[in-house]
Amino acid sequence: MLIGSGDVECPVTCDDRFAEDHHPSHGAWLTLACLAFNLTSAARPAGVTCSSKGLTNGRLHELVAGPKGAEMSDQKSQPADVIPLRADDRPVLFISHRHDDRAIADAIRRFIEARTGGRVTVFQSSSPGAKGPKQGENLTEELRHALWHSSVLVLIYTTRDQDWSYCMWECGVAQLPEPSSTKTVVFQCADQFPMAFADQVRVGVRNEQDIEKFVNDLLTEPAYFPQLGRAVTDFNAGTELVQEAAHELYRALQDVLPAPHGVGEEWPPYPQLTMELPNEQMERIRKAEGSAKQRLDVARQVVVEEALVTGGDGQVGRVFSARGFPRIPSMPGIPMRDLVSSWEANSPTPASRWVDEICNQVLATAHDQFPTPGWELMRGADRMDWTWYGPIVRYITKVPRRKCTEIDVVFCKFELDDDKRPKIRVPEIEGEA
Repeated sequence: MLIGSGDVECPVTCDDRFAEDHHPSHGAWLTLACLAFNLTSAARPAGVTCSSKGLTNGRLHELVAGPKGAEMSDQKSQPADVIPLRADDRPVLFISHRHDDRAIADAIRRFIEARTGGRVTVFQSSSPGAKGPKQGENLTEELRHALWHSSVLVLIYTTRDQDWSYCMWECGVAQLPEPSSTKTVVFQCADQFPMAFADQVRVGVRNEQDIEKFVNDLLTEPAYFPQLGRAVTDFNAGTELVQEAAHELYRALQDVLPAPHGVGEEWPPYPQLTMELPNEQMERIRKAEGSAKQRLDVARQVVVEEALVTGGDGQVGRVFSARGFPRIPSMPGIPMRDLVSSWEANSPTPASRWVDEICNQVLATAHDQFPTPGWELMRGADRMDWTWYGPIVRYITKVPRRKCTEIDVVFCKFELDDDKRPKIRVPEIEGEA
């Protein structure tokens, strides 16, 4: 039986029993192996060939994946049914990726190496600082050897319109000899996914819950690296430390992921920043008692002293004379008090009550009310910028998993007349005198 597609066929010969019991739809490894070799001559990785002397009783006798004549039946490269750990007794995690996606692979590798304390060997061919093919050795043999010894293979999959032939070859080889204990984890970076893994639970890289599930399994599941015989760390599943680690990986990945398909250029017409407040601090604001001034004082103390600025565009850096903008998710938060202090020291309008205005609006949102802007205007720290700004709390996002609330603030721009009054036109209402 020939299994092939297009103009190129993979001459994998099966006996009748195997053809009946092990159709490609019943064996993911065989599907992947065929995908690896059913390539046009233009797409085929250099030196990759496929041949077989027969598949009987559901076992693969010979599959050649490499330079012509280098067969798996060779004594030096024949894998055993059970592959022992390497000499250093560490499980191996293989990252399969296109070299254009190296930044994503780097982020995953650095995270795993750091969070497992070096207890996992991460094989990444594209990084000079990672475990990879040895110089001067046969590349295919090096990859094949690493794949056979891998406990986990992470496939980084971005968009379907790229050439995935070598990655599919790696996924297929990792499943040999069959049955294989190698776990394949697909990191799905967009809406598309490899059809060979259509029925498999994948990791949505843009979904923080998926990332947390991956990190929780990686760090706390005893069976994740079966040959190790225990969890790779002493973390307990679902703890705050594991959640923090997952959030770290999620943010690192968001910085290096390609733009989603169909997303065009974005730019902010107004300065915008994002503050983050722990839930207990929002609760302090909500429970504040006393007069309106006393409640505002509590809100101001909380926002200025406890809030972290976790997002913001380049205009915010200019308005507040602060470095570190635009901010990206992996950056640590900047204390709000630092931005306020920098602005007070440099702005020509230090008496502006714009901070109180933000706090008044946050106070309203803490009670699940829609805030009414008071339009307390201010000028930026850049004395060459004559623009007047008024803050608006634009969006509130409650993040239960991180036990915090994100507050988006936009600084609207105003123009003043000769009497320093905002130029706001109010139309007449029909029917009123």
